Amino acid sequence: MLAPLPVGSLSEVIERVAGTDLSAWFNPFLAQFAADAESRGIEIIGVFHSHTHTDAYPSPTDVAQATDPGWHYVLVSLRDTHPVVRSYLIRDGQITEEPVEVPGLEVPGLEVAG
Repeated sequence: MLAPLPVGSLSEVIERVAGTDLSAWFNPFLAQFAADAESRGIEIIGVFHSHTHTDAYPSPTDVAQATDPGWHYVLVSLRDTHPVVRSYLIRDGQITEEPVEVPGLEVPGLEVAG
């Protein structure tokens, strides 16, 4: 399973995050989510989120919060006219880009690094 984060309706997410340090909220949430998934026999293989004003590259916060060295960290940049999708492995603070393949995806203007 590739989990979108955060999970919940937009109003729930805004209510939980408003007025807080997102990083303080994110790590406990992700740990709880992973434990719940594991208890249900669901294997999480990665997470994704968007960067609305920057490149699809892990920020220092993303690296610091990289929970599992085996997960794929998929980032979508919405900075430019067309979305850019990239995926990374983050192990011991080291960032390694990996190819992204989406068979059959034909979206005009979508750049998929691969």
